[in-house]
Amino acid sequence: MPKIYTKNGDNGETGLLYGSRVLKNDLKIECFGEIDELNSWIGKVICELKQADPNNEVLVHLKNIQSDLFTLSSMIISNGAENIPHLKESVVIELEKAIDYFDEKLNPLQNFILPGGCIHSCNLHIARTITRRAERRIVSLNQDDSVPLISLRYINRLSDFLFVLARYLNKSFNIEDEIWKL
Repeated sequence: MPKIYTKNGDNGETGLLYGSRVLKNDLKIECFGEIDELNSWIGKVICELKQADPNNEVLVHLKNIQSDLFTLSSMIISNGAENIPHLKESVVIELEKAIDYFDEKLNPLQNFILPGGCIHSCNLHIARTITRRAERRIVSLNQDDSVPLISLRYINRLSDFLFVLARYLNKSFNIEDEIWKL
C-alpha cells in the first residue's frame, strides 16, 4: 500500500494535475487551499447540523456544494485539461433556484445583519467569508492565467447562497437575525 507521504514536496513544490510542478505559494495552490478550507467548514456545518436536525433540507444542498467545490478545485489546478470534470451552467442555475427558494421563506432583508445566531448560522457566515476570500484569489488568478468564467460565477453565487442559508437556519432554530445598529 502506498504511503500518504511522498517527500516530493519537501523542497517547497507541489504537483498539479497531469504532472506539472509549482511552488506551494503559487496562486493556483492558494486558490486550491482557500477552496479546501471552505469545503472543510461546510463539512463542519454538515456534521453539526446532522446532529441537531438530521432531516434538515439544507443538508442535501451542502453535500452537493462539497462535490462542486472538488470540481472547482480540479478545474483550477488542471492547467486547462479537458478530461477533468467541469462545473456546468446548470450548477449556477440550481444555486440561484435554491437561493430564491430559501429566501422566499425569510422576511425581506431591510437592514444589514450581524453574523451570528445559532452555531450553524455562525459557521455558514464563516464559510461565506472564506468563499469571498477564495473568490478574490480566483479573480487574482484570472488576471494572470485565465480561469473558466463559470468558476467566478459559481463562487460569487455560492457566497450569496451561504448568506441566505445562514439566515434560514437562524429562522429554523427560532433565532432572530441581529440587525446592525448605528
